[in-house]
Amino acid sequence: MSGGIFPLSGLAGGNGGASPFTNMTDFIVISVDTSSSPQSVVIASADIAIDFIFFVIKDETNNAAANNITITTEGSETIDVALSSVVVNADSGGLLLYSHNGNLFSW
Repeated sequence: MSGGIFPLSGLAGGNGGASPFTNMTDFIVISVDTSSSPQSVVIASADIAIDFIFFVIKDETNNAAANNITITTEGSETIDVALSSVVVNADSGGLLLYSHNGNLFSW
């Protein structure tokens, strides 16, 4: 995956052909390649609107300390009530989120 923003599509339509994303029932796994540049992941409002969808975001190339992964939402949704974005900045780091009541929460 090269640098840039990679929005997720709605669950009903699959993953829109974006190869890093794999929909598995109520899980969306986002494998992030941080080997050459910082990455942005934008989680779609359509996915957040469905309660208890689980998002697994993982640095698979062990370089997030140098090339951070910034996770945001497509719209005005929040992460853990007050955050508009979250940064993964540890090598091989990851983040687990779930949707509920139109927002995201970490676990």
